[in-house]
Amino acid sequence: DENGIFTITAKGDKTRNNLRYYTTSSSSLFSCYASNSNNPVSLYKKSEEPTIDVTPPSFSINYPKTENVTISSFDLKVKANEPCTVYYRVVAEGEPAPAVNDLLASDSTITVATGNTECSATVTGLESETTYNVYLIAKDTADNVQEDSTIISVTTVSAIQKSIALRDIEAKYY
Repeated sequence: DENGIFTITAKGDKTRNNLRYYTTSSSSLFSCYASNSNNPVSLYKKSEEPTIDVTPPSFSINYPKTENVTISSFDLKVKANEPCTVYYRVVAEGEPAPAVNDLLASDSTITVATGNTECSATVTGLESETTYNVYLIAKDTADNVQEDSTIISVTTVSAIQKSIALRDIEAKYY
């Protein structure tokens, strides 16, 4: 358990078992045997201390980023060094930034199932020719959260098409 205490339950007709170092070996072995027996019932090897993950995930170089920007949408792409959930919120430029707790409560997420793998989500329903700030924060499977959110900006494309008229100026070179 969390205090380093292990409980062993005897099976069979023995009511008391002992757990001791296995004295015939120099390695970290334990034996479990009935108190009135010289024959080991089970042999256990002491495992190494488990490593506890206390490091939050981090985004890979050049991530997060946006691609395929249109008049009303864009693709949001992330890549992190370990499996995690990326929470994000898209806010029009000039609006207040969400707090970290608000980001972590967001329904907008991208799941990074494997570290160093690009994952994406499509953000839709945006206004054309508008700048948005995208706030992102990552949380790994051990509940480690990045200290600060990451901010990227994206401007949607104009809905107005512009045309260019070409004319022949009858010159030898153009």
